[in-house]
Amino acid sequence: MNKKDLHHQCLSQLEAQAKALEAAARKTASIATDEEHKARSKYETFSLENSYLARGQAKRVEEMRTVVTKIRAMTIIELPENAEVQMGAVVEVTDPSGETEWYWIVPAGGGEEVQVGACHADGVERTIQLLTPNSPLARALIRKRAGDTMTFAKRTLRIRSVH
Repeated sequence: MNKKDLHHQCLSQLEAQAKALEAAARKTASIATDEEHKARSKYETFSLENSYLARGQAKRVEEMRTVVTKIRAMTIIELPENAEVQMGAVVEVTDPSGETEWYWIVPAGGGEEVQVGACHADGVERTIQLLTPNSPLARALIRKRAGDTMTFAKRTLRIRSVH
């Protein structure tokens, strides 16, 4: 696992999401203020609804900018073998059916998913879900090691590796 590549790919994807959100917010704000969509009566709410949407999108843009800033500033650490799950760890878990999931404990952006490929020796593309330390799953994982099992949301998970 090359965490520097993972960090780079993660930032690229999050920055692209932020740009797309910004473009959508600008377009919605433009529609909301366009003369063509101006309300002619109290029953025409298209412009008003778009202004509410634009406000929500602007807030989401600000949140995504904060996520990008915090991910960019995080220190990338290489963990020793048999390390505990901690901030910055990439954790591979499996369930009893053999289904594998990947998580990265990061300071912001919990719930976002990142598609990565070149970060792994086998080059297989994977989805890594970002978890903040406050999330219930991250709290259940922190301080565990490879080989440990845990129960979360009525699922038994085994930690295969910690990077």
